Formats: sequence, C-alpha cells, structure tokens
Amino acid sequence: MSNPMYGAGRGLGPQRPPSSGHEGPGPRVLHGSRPTALTLLSAGIAVVSLIAVMFLSSLMYLLGVMSYQPAGQADSTGDVPLRDFVDGWLTTPFMFYVGAFAVFVFLAPIVARLSVRTLVLRAVLAGAGGTILLAVLGVFTGFTNDVRNSDASYIWTDVVTTPLWLGTECTAILVAGAVFAWLLLGRLASGRPGGWPSDASRVPQPAWMPQSRAQQPPATNAWHQGAPVPAQWERSPRPWQDGSAAEWEQPQPGGEPWQPAEQRPDERSTH
Repeated sequence: MSNPMYGAGRGLGPQRPPSSGHEGPGPRVLHGSRPTALTLLSAGIAVVSLIAVMFLSSLMYLLGVMSYQPAGQADSTGDVPLRDFVDGWLTTPFMFYVGAFAVFVFLAPIVARLSVRTLVLRAVLAGAGGTILLAVLGVFTGFTNDVRNSDASYIWTDVVTTPLWLGTECTAILVAGAVFAWLLLGRLASGRPGGWPSDASRVPQPAWMPQSRAQQPPATNAWHQGAPVPAQWERSPRPWQDGSAAEWEQPQPGGEPWQPAEQRPDERSTH
C-alpha cells in the first residue's frame, strides 16, 4: 500500500497536503483584513471626493443665500446661512463619511484589479454602512429632540427619513468617487514597475508551511535536475548488459524465454 504522503510519479519527497480551500481570502470576496497602504489610499480618495462634492454643493447654497442675506445673520426661522453651510457638508454627513471609510478599509477595499460591477457593489455597500451609522446616530438625536420639544416626530425624521435621504445622495456621489479612486490606482499601477503587489502575496501562508519556504517556488524532483540516483535505487544489471548474454538461449518450446538452457525440460526425454 502506498503512503498517501508520497505521490505516484511525483517523487519520493513529502507532498503538500490537499488544500481545504480556506487558506486565505481571494481578491474578489469580501474579507476582513489589516489595513494596508493601498486600501487606506483608495478609501481616502473615494471619501475625500465625496466630501469635495458636498463642500461645493454647500458653497453654492451659501453664495446664493448671501446675495440677499448676510452669512452670519439669522432669518425669520432662526437659520443662519453660515451654520447651514457647515452642517451641509461636514456636521450632518460626518457619520456617513466614517462608515463608508471603514467599510472600504476593512470589508470591501478598492483595488485596481476589480471589475466595474464589483466596484459599484462595494461602493453601494460602503454607502449602506454610512447610512446605517446615520440612523444609529439619529436614534440618540431624535430621542433627545423628542424629549426636549415634546414632539414624537423627531425620532421618525432622524432615524428613517433623514438617513435615507442623505444616504441616497451621498451613495450616488460615493460611487463616482470609488470609480475615480479605481481609475487612479490603475494608472499608478501601470506606471510602476511590476505593478502593485498582488492580493495573493498578502494572504497568510498555511501553518504547516515553514516561513523560509513560504515564498519559494515549488522545487522539482531531484532526478528532473540531473542529480545522480542513489546506489540502492540502481537496478541490478541484466545479462544482456554485463556481457553474459551467451548463457541465455533463444526461446525454445517447453521453457520460458528467461530460463537458462540447462534448467529447461528436455523434450526428447518425454517422448
């Protein structure tokens, strides 16, 4: 019975145990991993692009209001344009920025080798994470405003309507920011010798593999490299190899081709 650790036709050295298929995450699946420079860079580009668009949108609003009202003066409803400007791009969507950045870094990173479909799905997932954080924050702000104003409508607007409205708007912009980060990473990788390191190189090696051999290519069998075969593996010489072929006769009736002539049965004695 052959030893399962020694494969037929693959040498007498120990072979690698069969893989369970769960040695490490692949580049196309969601995974939790330690943040790297690339994931931080791509997530930062996508989120900063979103912040820049929100800032420009709020700035256009502020410039329009300042045409008929001073920026620091409150109107009849008590709204101050300058405060609304800061709330519009920073204070109100801040938790969305945090949630989207965390999803991009830890769960769904943006890498240059993603397909467009996978990229959009990951951006939508990051937007969903930011929307959830907005709703969680709305639980506290809505409850506080309900108690302060004796009005139960705040909990509905802060937990449901405002997160959905702001989350939908920010997610649409975040998709564009993720595409921009993806294109930028691909351009940087094309200008770098050898491109970016592949995701497979960052997958932890199996515990049974020594670290010194983890990054080495698999070695071929010794006889494939022309190494001498050990003496105990040498075959014994055949009669036709050591010059003793004369002791062997051609096949005759009543005997095996390999049997010497003196050991063959004498057919004449049987008749």
